[in-house]
Amino acid sequence: MHHDQAHARITRLVTEQGAGAALWRMWPHVAASIMSPEYLRHLEPFPSLTPGYPVGLPLRAVEAAHGTTRQLKRLHAEFAEHNPDIQAEASFELAMMISAVRAQPARKAARQAERAVGNSPWGLEQEVLRSAAEDVEAELPAELVERTGRMHALSRRAVLAFIDGDAPALAAVLKRIATWDDDPGRPHYPMPRFQFAFRQALALANTYFYLAETHGTHISNRAVVTGAGELIQRHAPAEHRTAAHKLLAAMNADRSEAEFDPTNGDGAPGLVAFTAAAAWLATHPKVHRSRETARLSLIQEIRESEAKALRTPDREMITEVSDQDALAFLHELDGEAYPLPRDAAERAVWEADIIAVVKQHLLETPADATTLEQKTALHERVTAILRAAGGTPRRTPPPADRTGVVRAQPKRTSKRKRKGK
Repeated sequence: MHHDQAHARITRLVTEQGAGAALWRMWPHVAASIMSPEYLRHLEPFPSLTPGYPVGLPLRAVEAAHGTTRQLKRLHAEFAEHNPDIQAEASFELAMMISAVRAQPARKAARQAERAVGNSPWGLEQEVLRSAAEDVEAELPAELVERTGRMHALSRRAVLAFIDGDAPALAAVLKRIATWDDDPGRPHYPMPRFQFAFRQALALANTYFYLAETHGTHISNRAVVTGAGELIQRHAPAEHRTAAHKLLAAMNADRSEAEFDPTNGDGAPGLVAFTAAAAWLATHPKVHRSRETARLSLIQEIRESEAKALRTPDREMITEVSDQDALAFLHELDGEAYPLPRDAAERAVWEADIIAVVKQHLLETPADATTLEQKTALHERVTAILRAAGGTPRRTPPPADRTGVVRAQPKRTSKRKRKGK
């Protein structure tokens, strides 16, 4: 990510082309279209070393876009009072806010915007705003977009490694983040290398806290610290354990608000601490219904973030597998050995796990490209889920053959005779 290059492009728009006022009229609406008021309450203003910079102005502008016309006019007037350099920095911060949400998977961004994908189509005005958001992202340097997407994906891979108990995978993620900016040809990165990935992990943990609350369950910091601490002790690299435990210990007070704060976590221990917290929360039954559905959600995020890093068009991304495709492949895998309900609402947890496992496979390998060895491995995973659920893979017994069977109808007594009894 090259902040100087991105800042220079936006500064040129504001100072040389005089587009500051126009950007400030449009971008808060763009941000509001993909950030709900609830989501905004979890954000913190960007710090700034620029003298006279109004910290929090971009965040307040997006909040005003959710509010009244009077609030917006007040924010426009406040923006106009500042010199072009400060206007450029505020516009840059607002662009970064939009880009960070746009880098996230569409389903999660839709939850933040409190709109239902597939049920309530975008209106013309919203379509224009979404197009404007894409224009903002297109203005950013390729290095910025790539690093944002890759770091988001790597933060999810670290969470996945904790869920899987895969210590080598976790160590590999930490090493990749630490060395990413040393790759030949990469521009200088002025910020702490783990900062973005750490804050993505922190945001994910906070999102899981919020999901549990919406499902009617309060999860205390103390419970998360205990669970995450056990994961760190078992799977984290030894050199980061002490510092990660120390970071979590600072959050051990069971406060009323169910959130972690970003304090001194911009290094590898911070990423370890909060990916462990996110992993523990992800497998909580009030966050995701089952372990495999949690894994599927993370894999979908990873695939979409990596696609966005390469600026793959949305229409070319493959981040979803339908229930119908999963059931069809399951039938192809072993006939009627897995008679699962077609209605997701009727499935037990272990049945949801089986569907999630099949979807995970199909996201990585198309059905027609699946080898015999992969089918065998998948069958073993499904069988393990069945055994853990106390069942065995067995075919549904066919209905009894009643060909030629005539049911003897009981003889009816006439009404006259029944009266005489």
